[in-house]
Amino acid sequence: SKWTGFKANAIKSFGITKQWGLQKIGKAQASQEAPEFLAVLDKLEVLHQSFSKLERITSSIYAEFPERNDPVKPFLFETIKAAKTMEAEYRKAKLHMEHCVSSVESRMVKGQNTDEACRNKEEAVENYLRLKRELKAAVADLQKQQEDMFSVCVDSACDVLRSMKPGWKGGGLLPPGAAKPANPDRRTSFPGPSANNPHTDGGGNGSPAVDSTNSSSQAAITKGKKGKQVLVLDESMLR
Repeated sequence: SKWTGFKANAIKSFGITKQWGLQKIGKAQASQEAPEFLAVLDKLEVLHQSFSKLERITSSIYAEFPERNDPVKPFLFETIKAAKTMEAEYRKAKLHMEHCVSSVESRMVKGQNTDEACRNKEEAVENYLRLKRELKAAVADLQKQQEDMFSVCVDSACDVLRSMKPGWKGGGLLPPGAAKPANPDRRTSFPGPSANNPHTDGGGNGSPAVDSTNSSSQAAITKGKKGKQVLVLDESMLR
């Protein structure tokens, strides 16, 4: 029975692929849906595109706050995705139905037995109509939710933005991995004088001491170009 099921699926897949190829090169005519149903497909595509763009925007906002849940994601990747999956199944069923109809017509023209082909056609038509009804109902349900869900998603993202604080106020708007400054309003300065810091003078102003006679000093005065004195500092004095 497994082989029978595999064979049936293979034949069905081949028929769908063949029908699509024939339509692509203009050797088979695709059945035209009613304008009302085409409008349903258009509404689903517009809804999918709208929430996809919204998700691209909100994902960058929620990236700074992983503990917060983005309401766009479940609606887009679960609810809308389920409808898009139904659409893909509907399109396959439509191609299969068209292939079965063509197969019956071809057998009739050739005078061949059409009993099995007619049964396949009836099953294909029934499956196609069922998926079409389910897809239409799913899109109608999404349309009932779209306004409220869009408002909820936008309001939630705005709440996250309003809760943000800049780095100079101790907030989280810093590059990933960057350490928050202990005193963001203070610039780097030389340390004050102390017994453990031989690189400062005793004047209490934290200025680096310069000893031009001691060769082991961390700073030295040397003559540069045109006889000008140049102060050479060791980087350790800035620590």
